[in-house]
Amino acid sequence: MDNIQAKLFLNKKDLVIKEIPKEKEYYTFIQEYIAKGYKQIIVPSDILVELLKYIFLNRDKSNIIAIEFLEEDEEFQEEINALIHKVNCEDRGYFVSLLDKIDYVAQEQTAEIKKIRFKYRIGGELIDISISINGLLNYRNSTIITNELKEISQFILDRVGWLI
Repeated sequence: MDNIQAKLFLNKKDLVIKEIPKEKEYYTFIQEYIAKGYKQIIVPSDILVELLKYIFLNRDKSNIIAIEFLEEDEEFQEEINALIHKVNCEDRGYFVSLLDKIDYVAQEQTAEIKKIRFKYRIGGELIDISISINGLLNYRNSTIITNELKEISQFILDRVGWLI
């Protein structure tokens, strides 16, 4: 399966996902879509956390692979990684502790989430997606990824609707 890189754009009142061609330079790609009237969006930390909750609660056996922060704080990142490991490998109840830790830093505005990554299966097919604050998506190509991406983009649009 190929790994795909794509970008979320706002196009009038729709949130659309545009695949970035492997041969195209990222900033050239962005400028081309801006020239076509598309707008880049930022996916704030609170929406990334809400999406993480949504996936965790609505996808059987979903695993959190990573939560990365803009500010590099090795000690804090190690704490988050340890909680992610506990959620995935020991007891899913640790998800509450993970959210508490993330919510605390978000409330204190000491850390912004840079990227989240999660995996789960639907009908035996692996879904592996990461979403960054800048609207960049990375995912494994699969036969059902289109529906998942539509659902995720709608989830985000419902929460950033005030942009429209």
